[in-house]
Amino acid sequence: MSWRLEKLKSAPKSRALLFRLGAIVFGLLIAGAVLGVLGFDPLAMATQALGYTLGSSFGLQDLGYHGCKPSKQERRDQGAKILKTKGRSQ
Repeated sequence: MSWRLEKLKSAPKSRALLFRLGAIVFGLLIAGAVLGVLGFDPLAMATQALGYTLGSSFGLQDLGYHGCKPSKQERRDQGAKILKTKGRSQ
């Protein structure tokens, strides 16, 4: 018995989207399994990654969301970094 895969030229967009989402979920499951076998906690790592990415206004700005304002402390930190870099270049 031989199997042959070929791309359907008339596949509905919903089916294509479903398979893409399925591939993403499958990839995440494989990555989680590999991390688990290596001794890491995949769920804790995923929570930390999401927390670092979405937990601050800086992380959201990296994703292209500019609707949030940085806190006073973040503005002070950014201003201090700018002053330090300007002082080095002169």
